[in-house]
Amino acid sequence: MFMLIIDLLLRQLRYIVNIFAIIIGYIFYPSQQGFLPTIKNDLLLQPAIKLAQKIKSGQLKSEDLVQAYIDRCKKVNDDLNTIVHDNFTDALQEARNVDERVQRELRGEKLPDESSIHDYPFLGIPYTAKNSISVKGFTFTCGTYNRKGIVADKDCTTIINMRKSGAIFLALTNVPDTTLFSDSFNYLDGQTNNPYDKSRVPGGSSGGEAALIASAGSVLGIGSDIGGSLRIPAHFCGIFSHCTTAGNIVIDEIFPPQKDIHPDVLTIGPMCRYACDLRPMLKVMTGDKLDLTEKPFNYSDLNVYYIRDLGDPLALPVDVEILKGLDKMVRHFIENGTRTMELNMAKGDPDSFYDFRLATLFWLAALHDPQMPSYHELISYGVKMNPYYELIKCFIGTQSRYAAGPLVIGITQKVGDKFLTKDFFDKWRKTQSNLHKLLENDGVILCPISPEIAPKHNQSLLKVFDCVYTMLWNSMNVAITTIPMGIDRHGMPFAIQVIAAPNNDKLSLSIVEELSKHFGGWIPPCPVDVLSSSSSSS
Repeated sequence: MFMLIIDLLLRQLRYIVNIFAIIIGYIFYPSQQGFLPTIKNDLLLQPAIKLAQKIKSGQLKSEDLVQAYIDRCKKVNDDLNTIVHDNFTDALQEARNVDERVQRELRGEKLPDESSIHDYPFLGIPYTAKNSISVKGFTFTCGTYNRKGIVADKDCTTIINMRKSGAIFLALTNVPDTTLFSDSFNYLDGQTNNPYDKSRVPGGSSGGEAALIASAGSVLGIGSDIGGSLRIPAHFCGIFSHCTTAGNIVIDEIFPPQKDIHPDVLTIGPMCRYACDLRPMLKVMTGDKLDLTEKPFNYSDLNVYYIRDLGDPLALPVDVEILKGLDKMVRHFIENGTRTMELNMAKGDPDSFYDFRLATLFWLAALHDPQMPSYHELISYGVKMNPYYELIKCFIGTQSRYAAGPLVIGITQKVGDKFLTKDFFDKWRKTQSNLHKLLENDGVILCPISPEIAPKHNQSLLKVFDCVYTMLWNSMNVAITTIPMGIDRHGMPFAIQVIAAPNNDKLSLSIVEELSKHFGGWIPPCPVDVLSSSSSSS
């Protein structure tokens, strides 16, 4: 009875806080939609794998493609504030080198290294990465004020693998301070805006990537995920992403360093506008260490579970249009003969996943390691600071070096760690084990990514517990693919996450590839007019 009363009180508190958030959003941040320029170049509307085929066949010059994306970046960046460091000049030269190499091979000339242009899956394709990924010679601040001026002295393994694939690095994009929040604001590079509504956030921490990709300023992007950083931006900006099982991609030369983040939680993954680009990009990023063989699936062989609400009293109820999108997906499986059922989360049932409502604490348990620095130590980057004092400075408008969101996440970690008893760790591990057993026979779970669409600027701080819908799955160490499901009544995109067993990435990828033929997909945030000129630089 006592816990029921606490639950009700927390829900009432959440209701009051949300009313306050709504007032802030609609008084100070009126909607600003339709602000991006029209897309006029059809090169910006094609999957990377198809563009690469055209480059290798001589139908398309890499220089023309890279120039088209540079032009688009320049046109959208003033409104979005996504790019923190560009590589435009060198990217064009790399593209010219690619074109020369293609022409030589097409003429039958032997190349000195005896390789073929067909050995490079993304030959001549531009890509971008978030500003927590090390790219030699480029800023490596991760939006952290006390890292101002730091430049990467080497490429991380993921960037090396992308270069080996023939892809051309185009730009680094904005992140929240230390990547520790669900929007993309920091005091070094400012606030990134959502391409569908300038008054809203693009998500975080890969928000700069998602915003640039969704606005057709990039075709491929590299993000990372520790609690939703690939999926929340994909949901808010209506694109695809994949969060691979932790350990499948070498994580080095990033910030925060892997040695300071539990290896079973942090992962790097692809972001894109077209589902067909996810698998080949993930194959490159993993260095072929993960079995990603395309395997057509039978709907009747699947076991599909779905979650409508995690039941966390501090998270918002899931929006009705997101639930309609989930139900539409469930009906599709049922109509195709799939065994489908709502995941059992009943209290008191030993076979239920009722404990999923402890998602925040599960996530903190997965991150917990007394030998690792706290989030506040990562944020301050070796400078002594009082997080409570800095948070007060943020609220009263006094200049702080630290963004409020990451400070709150750090405080949540500090308070939450007090609840992490041995019994709780046992409960977390048991829940994780039960989930893996549930998914081992071609099982997947469909789940909302967030209870609502992208919030207005400065609302995220009042909705911090909405991240339970993504943090939970990081603590469960599973494979997750995001699929955009369309546009809601506010003109904003939303997405659903498809969760598969550890290392069964190929199943969630195959399902999303199939579902993308039937649902949503990326919907441009601006007008499209490619009839007037297919070679114009929009």
